[in-house]
Amino acid sequence: MLRNGVQVPQLGCGTAVFSDIGPEQKNNSADFAAMIVENAVESGVRPLLIDTAHMYYNEKQLGQELNKHLGNGSIAREDLFVVSKIAHFNVDGIPPHTECSYVEDESLDAYTYASADIDRCIARLGVGALDLCLIHWPGRPGNTDEAAAIVKRAAIWRALEDAYDAKKCRAIGVSNFTIKHLSALDKTARIQPMVNQLEIHPYLPQVELAGNCRERGMHVMAYCPLGSGVCSILEDATIAEIANIHQTSPGAIVLAWHVQRGITPVPKSTTPHRIKKNLTLPQFTLSATDMRAINLLGAKDIRVCPDISTIL
Repeated sequence: MLRNGVQVPQLGCGTAVFSDIGPEQKNNSADFAAMIVENAVESGVRPLLIDTAHMYYNEKQLGQELNKHLGNGSIAREDLFVVSKIAHFNVDGIPPHTECSYVEDESLDAYTYASADIDRCIARLGVGALDLCLIHWPGRPGNTDEAAAIVKRAAIWRALEDAYDAKKCRAIGVSNFTIKHLSALDKTARIQPMVNQLEIHPYLPQVELAGNCRERGMHVMAYCPLGSGVCSILEDATIAEIANIHQTSPGAIVLAWHVQRGITPVPKSTTPHRIKKNLTLPQFTLSATDMRAINLLGAKDIRVCPDISTIL
């Protein structure tokens, strides 16, 4: 439960579908949106967390499918927990994500543009207020003007605060923020972030950062919780051994590790039976020995996405 009383599901369903990591990356999220929602709704899991973002360019397709299910009664709005994100730095080619110039361009008023961005996310999804809205990134990896970045984040966060006050969002938070970013935001924030969504998996457990978030009363969500195909976590020998002991899949072991840490993992799949399986809470408990063994894998320190410590 967040500090404002809003309850976040223990597992979520990711909708970002990218064909590759790196300069050749292609965004296929819109193509899979309807299928992902259909299978997530069919899983019967309630409440159902659907995670998206402006830069996935699939909000319209997700909203159409969600409204189809809302209309036929297969899910109620109160059983949906819809998350979206704004203010991703511009990225060419996936598809050309050039709609968030306000994140860096000092000539643009970040508050005004971020406020409009929130409204557009809500309109594209068409399911009413967002259950959670996040700042997607604190800036561009490798940026060089820290003072400008701090000013931009403060203005964007003010847009989220005002959207929350206007009941456009039931909760607000950040994504990819380090302790340094959070501490800088402390100086101007009127409402403290309620959530920090981070890349977290056994090869990148983010122990210190997740612990700092908990101390701040912030809930932690994990994207790439299974490590993506880049890391091959599901083929890891330690994970496989623990899965064998519990007579379950490596994926279920990793999701249980997240849940037992008090983190909401948001796995993504384009395979119908895996979408449903990833939303099912583990029916077993990892032992302290299991948890320690998985925690030790963090020494690998492998990332799927850019290193957030490079963002000033």
